[in-house]
Amino acid sequence: MRQFAVLVCAALLTGCTRGSVDQAARAVQSQAPALFADGLVHATLRAKIAALDVDAATSVGIAVHEGHVTLTGTVRDAKERAELVRAAKSIKSVTSVDDELHVDPNMRGSADKAGDFALAARATTALAAQTGVNAINVKASAKDGVVTLRGTVPSPAIKSTMLATIHKLHGVRSVVDDVEVKP
Repeated sequence: MRQFAVLVCAALLTGCTRGSVDQAARAVQSQAPALFADGLVHATLRAKIAALDVDAATSVGIAVHEGHVTLTGTVRDAKERAELVRAAKSIKSVTSVDDELHVDPNMRGSADKAGDFALAARATTALAAQTGVNAINVKASAKDGVVTLRGTVPSPAIKSTMLATIHKLHGVRSVVDDVEVKP
């Protein structure tokens, strides 16, 4: 859509005829499905990155062109870097991934500074991304790297998925399981 607006403005400023504007509009319109697909990949990947690490959602850049993803920015360690690349590759319409991420072990993000509150927020985001509405009755809290999950879920499988998801989060030392299964 932005490209269309630029083309229309350029045509008007240069005094192009209606036929030229129509031609430019058709050219952009033919690209619309690819632009939409790339936008969808971008949004999906941004959500996956936020679920992995809230800080990475703001410190990692994403560019998508015709299914090709380029990741830029800085991450804390090689493990996080690999997780982000794996997240990009897991999206069905991604054809290739360029990893231009830099590792800086001294990087301190907002989640490190905010501590418990940020860890609880990351846990809640990860649960929602992994289990969706099935986790609505579960609340996450955190203290010194220990995440506590309290609430109810409809099945043992959902509970198991939730616990595994939280164990994988960056900054989690242990998980306290106060989740009941109530079908």
